[in-house]
Amino acid sequence: MLDECGIEHDLFLTDYAGHAYERMQFIPSKEGDILEYDGIVSMGGDGNLHEILQGIKAREDAEDVLKNVPFGVIGCGSCNGFAKTLLFPSKEHYNPLESTFYIAKGQTKPIDLSEHTVTSSNDITTLKSSPTKSYYGFLAFCWAFIADCDFESEVLRCLGIGGLRVDLWAVWRVINLRKYRARFSYLPPPSKSDETDNQSEEKKEGNIDGVLPLPTEDIPTNWKTIEDDFILVWCHQATHAGSNAHSSPMSKLQDGVFQVMLIRSSCSRYE
Repeated sequence: MLDECGIEHDLFLTDYAGHAYERMQFIPSKEGDILEYDGIVSMGGDGNLHEILQGIKAREDAEDVLKNVPFGVIGCGSCNGFAKTLLFPSKEHYNPLESTFYIAKGQTKPIDLSEHTVTSSNDITTLKSSPTKSYYGFLAFCWAFIADCDFESEVLRCLGIGGLRVDLWAVWRVINLRKYRARFSYLPPPSKSDETDNQSEEKKEGNIDGVLPLPTEDIPTNWKTIEDDFILVWCHQATHAGSNAHSSPMSKLQDGVFQVMLIRSSCSRYE
C-alpha cells in the first residue's frame, strides 16, 4: 500500500530483543539517523513500540525526536492494544490494512507520554539512595494480576496462539489468586468547576505541573491515599489494553489523566 501511495520507505527487520532499541540510537551509518526520516512505523506488538520509545529516551536529543518525528503503528503482535486504540475513535475495523491506510493518509495527532521511575528497593527508608530506572509509557501501567498474566504467560508464547496466551493465564491466576500489599497515592483530576481552586492549592503544596513527591516525602494534602491488599492496579492511558480488551472506555490520548482501576482483596473470585 505504501508503494501504491508513492511513499518512499526503508524496511528495518529486528533480529533479536533490543534490536529496535539499538536502531533508535544516533548511528551515522548507511541506514541513516532516525531524525533524517519523516516518520517511523512500528510493525509489531505493543512491546515493539515500547522498545522503540526507550531507545529514543536514551538519546540526548530525545525531545527533538519526539517533537519532529511522527509515529505510526501497525499491530502485528500478541495484544496490539495501541493499534486498536488509534483505530477505535474512527470506528474502523481493526486489522493491519486499516492501520496502514491511516498511516498512508499522513494525518497525525499528539498523544500523552508518561514517564515512570522504578527502584529495585523494597525498603521505603532506602529509596532515596537506591538506583532507579525510568522509561516512557504510552498504553497502561499495570501491577499485580495484569502484570502477572502478561509476564508469566510468556511461557506459552511458543504455542503461537497470540493474545490468547494472556487469557488462558488469567484463568489460571483467578484460580490461584494472589494478593499484594501496597499503598496507592494519587492526585484526583479537578472538575471544571473547581479547577482554578485546585491549581492554586497545588501551588501551595508544591505540586506544580504534575511533579510527583518522592516516596519518602509527605503526600500533599490534596492527594488521596489507599493502603490495602490489592488484586489488581491498572492505570490506563489508552482505551484498549489489547485488541479484544476495551478496558478503559473513558481514556483519551491527550487529556493528561490516568483512568485507574483498583481491585482490592475483598473482591471474590466470582466477582
